[in-house]
Amino acid sequence: MRLSIGQSAEITTAFIEVPALTVASNPQRDTRLEEGRRYLYESRVKDFRRELEIDRDGLVVTHPDFWQRG
Repeated sequence: MRLSIGQSAEITTAFIEVPALTVASNPQRDTRLEEGRRYLYESRVKDFRRELEIDRDGLVVTHPDFWQRG
């Protein structure tokens, strides 16, 4: 997404549950916090939010408490 700093977007993504490999809808809100580096991820269905670090291609590098790309 090409958001300005402080701008948010509500989207729905697909979440693949492992090991069953079932697909679940994942409504979320993403807010750009920093130019080219950080977004705030907020679930729209439960009380969950995390700051994510992204790379220059927009792919997540760090998702705190879950994983970090090596």
